[in-house]
Amino acid sequence: MNKAIYIDQILLYYDTIQLFVGLDAVQTRYLCMLYADNDQDKYLAIRTSTNKLASLFSGQIDLRSLYLNPEISNEYYSLTIVKEQEFEIIDKFENVEEYMLPEEDAFVIPQSGYADIIQERINCRKPIIHLGFIDANNSHDIKASILSPLIASYQEFVINTHKKISNTPESRQINPELYIFNTSAASFNLHMYIQDNLDLFGGSNMDHTLNYIDEILNFKDEQSLTNHLNDIKGYAITHYKRFIKGLIDNNISIKTAWTTSDIDNPVAHNQVSTEKLQQAYNVIQQSIELEKETQELTGYFLKVDSTNGDWKLYDEINEQLYKGKCLDPGILSGIRIRLTYYKIYCSKTAEKQNVTNKLIETLYIEQIEELKKD
Repeated sequence: MNKAIYIDQILLYYDTIQLFVGLDAVQTRYLCMLYADNDQDKYLAIRTSTNKLASLFSGQIDLRSLYLNPEISNEYYSLTIVKEQEFEIIDKFENVEEYMLPEEDAFVIPQSGYADIIQERINCRKPIIHLGFIDANNSHDIKASILSPLIASYQEFVINTHKKISNTPESRQINPELYIFNTSAASFNLHMYIQDNLDLFGGSNMDHTLNYIDEILNFKDEQSLTNHLNDIKGYAITHYKRFIKGLIDNNISIKTAWTTSDIDNPVAHNQVSTEKLQQAYNVIQQSIELEKETQELTGYFLKVDSTNGDWKLYDEINEQLYKGKCLDPGILSGIRIRLTYYKIYCSKTAEKQNVTNKLIETLYIEQIEELKKD
């Protein structure tokens, strides 16, 4: 037959690829499992649907049952490796031999109760997040006036946390904006995805950020929370504070779930009580420094106003224009525009606009140093 099959998602890896989902040129899915045939590695493949894969991944059926009862009866394929991540169908047959089959009760993923989110990951091929809001009555609805600011604060919390802890060039390129594509009952759940394609193992560049956010929302103790918050202090803390304050004011707890690349635990999930949210809010209130972030800029001023404290500076290192204010406008007196280079030390805060009620990042100069020419 000689039809090419390419890897869509690796499901099990041990020394080599043991189990994977493959695609042909017309995007037909195949479940492919390694077996030995006369000391030659081959893969037993069956055509399958996303619904059947979701049943497998959620533990509703085991691997053996799926192979013994393929969706297209008595249709099996044998694959060989052509090169890395590319395979070829070399044979088609109607009956499968016992030595090719997995053992009984071989579950790819144990039962987790999150079949819907796994299916969404398969369909979207993106990181999936479920965020549920639980009031005292476990209602299936929520006021728009409550939901809107909560979503906005959570979104900014995710974005700014990601900016602070991104540890690879690939992850720094992601703008982790959330897209809501569905809702469900059992409290009020938002189904969201992030615009980042999954890798072959089902992982994402957002995995580290989502795990970090969970450690903040579902912290072990106050010291652990403080340690995590110190790494993202500034704008992310301001939005985190707004998010949990909105939950507390409306007596709402939350539950979260998101997809992972862990084959044994494909869905991470937690529930955070209002008591724990209040505890987190108290930690932030006790340490104002958590919301304060400092920044150093080096460049020349394009504008200064020693009366109202407004300024603009072009930072040549970052190749970016910055503007801000001074709590003490007098420190801008004597500044030479465009002619002299300065290093300035700023505190970064988030201020609420009166009209839109949005938070705007503002830089306040605390110290100015004139740089001498070499």
